[in-house]
Amino acid sequence: MKTKAEKLKAVTEDIRSKLPRLMKLEKGCLVFNTRTEHRGEILEVFANKKRNNPTYLVHWISSMPLVNTYDEDYLLPEIEIIGKEPMLNDVLEWLEKGKSANTFNINSRGAIFIEFSATSGYCGIWDLSKPYLHQQSEELINFLYRLL
Repeated sequence: MKTKAEKLKAVTEDIRSKLPRLMKLEKGCLVFNTRTEHRGEILEVFANKKRNNPTYLVHWISSMPLVNTYDEDYLLPEIEIIGKEPMLNDVLEWLEKGKSANTFNINSRGAIFIEFSATSGYCGIWDLSKPYLHQQSEELINFLYRLL
């Protein structure tokens, strides 16, 4: 039996593969430095007029968090793009792309929750106070995992 983290990883990878915009090197994109083995997040992208390519401001998450600026030529050979964290709009777009295989309904529960349900009866609830997929309940992650 897979854990919530394993199911979340599988769902997130599938969403990123179906929505290539989540893999663009822009603000909010998560990256992994293969040399130092640190994860980071792009905080800002600037135009570099001297070198005619972008410069990235990256916050590296390590034992001593660092914020560094990198030229595209320097950064790209060392990093693996992880992608942006999926949010509700990304999950809805992903569900829309796969709707031929799965029938689902979305119902609003006040202004706090959205309920996802499928014809097979299982369901999950998205807590709107938490915008990212990784912040959601195990019940919702299980629901989305079953749709893979």
